[in-house]
Amino acid sequence: MTQADAEPQAPPRGGRSLAGLLGRASWNVIDQVLSSLTNVVLGIVVAQKTSAEGYGAFGVAFLIFMILIGVARAIAGQTMGIRYSDKTPAQMRVAAARALGTIAALGVPAGLITLVVGIALGGQIGPPLIAVGLTMPFLLMQDAARMIFFADGRAKLAAVNDGLWAVIQFTVIGLLIAFDAAETWNLVLAWGGAAAVCVVVACVQMRVVPKPSAAAGWVSQHRDLIVYQLPQTLLTSGAMQGSVLIVGKIIGLAGVGAIRAATVLFGPLPIMQTAVMTFAVPEVSRRKGLAPRSLMLIGAAISVLLVAMNGVYLSILLLLPDGFGHALFQDSWEGGRSIILPMGMFYFAACACVGPAAVIIGRGHARKTFFLTMFEGALFIALMAAGAVLWGLEGAIWGQVVVQALEVPLWFWMMWQVAHLPFKEGRDDLDEAFEQAEEQAVTPTV
Repeated sequence: MTQADAEPQAPPRGGRSLAGLLGRASWNVIDQVLSSLTNVVLGIVVAQKTSAEGYGAFGVAFLIFMILIGVARAIAGQTMGIRYSDKTPAQMRVAAARALGTIAALGVPAGLITLVVGIALGGQIGPPLIAVGLTMPFLLMQDAARMIFFADGRAKLAAVNDGLWAVIQFTVIGLLIAFDAAETWNLVLAWGGAAAVCVVVACVQMRVVPKPSAAAGWVSQHRDLIVYQLPQTLLTSGAMQGSVLIVGKIIGLAGVGAIRAATVLFGPLPIMQTAVMTFAVPEVSRRKGLAPRSLMLIGAAISVLLVAMNGVYLSILLLLPDGFGHALFQDSWEGGRSIILPMGMFYFAACACVGPAAVIIGRGHARKTFFLTMFEGALFIALMAAGAVLWGLEGAIWGQVVVQALEVPLWFWMMWQVAHLPFKEGRDDLDEAFEQAEEQAVTPTV
């Protein structure tokens, strides 16, 4: 008998019961809070230690990281949630080693390019770019490890890993501040260096060794998803982040810093959106027999919940005292305060789109959203740039609001279409390379 025989097609860890479902959802939220907390604290400390222009330079480096995180998720993280949420532990280990290896193969050259650009540019923007470039492979792999844990129904391990990241990062940052040595570049290094430790811990938790040599095979095996997920990521996340860079070119680095300050203030909302997506996609994926009505109700319930949370949170931010904002963001607060209302309206529309997106992606129909995403990306760049030229910083954000509001009915229409289509299966059963890798990973037992 083989280990594969001893590990039948079992339900995901935590089970399919309501208690198991709520447990995974709770750990997912906890993990997202911990993961985002590391980013938020970094942003606040950098704002305390630099000028508005210096904070804008950090914002540019962080935007590059966010674009690459989106690329990594499109290639590996999201694919794990769609294709491997119902696999056996042995299959999951093989897939995890290949996915992490693929991200390592992406992160090393991306980090080198960022490093070289930082050295070439110098000035205020150079040091943060160099620091991000040095740690880029680990930052991307740490995020990929989280997505693998979510796909495997083990969000608790992801939360433990991110908790370790927070402890290490905050300890190093605290020491830098205590010795009056905190600068943008070494604060970023503390953040990325802590991620490197967590990558090693995640590999131990999974009992895998990343396989960069599997990158080409992984992309080939899942190209039916990646060929749509990757362009969509570049067109949505990339277009949004690119639009911010364009706005910065029009109104200056201080404008980028103001947008970053407002984004940090709204941090809990993207945390919840990401938590819902990373939880809902594999849950929808492993329940392939759901009826169209059930899928529509799931999508609508997710959107209603997030929109209600946004309303409460926006009300709190609008009542935030100026003194508190100044204490957190120094010179960047004035610009950040001016765009709280339009940013809140943007998140209303963005929250409404999360439910349909979770259903569509979970059903494996990435192709259905491709042209919708192209439309969205083009409008983001055009309307944010036009708004910045005509009305400055606030005009740019209101342009963003208009684009996202136009997207809401289109996403619900697309969800209705996908709910009436069969689940789109992958090619795992036909993939000879996967079969061979799994056989090599399994040790025969008596």
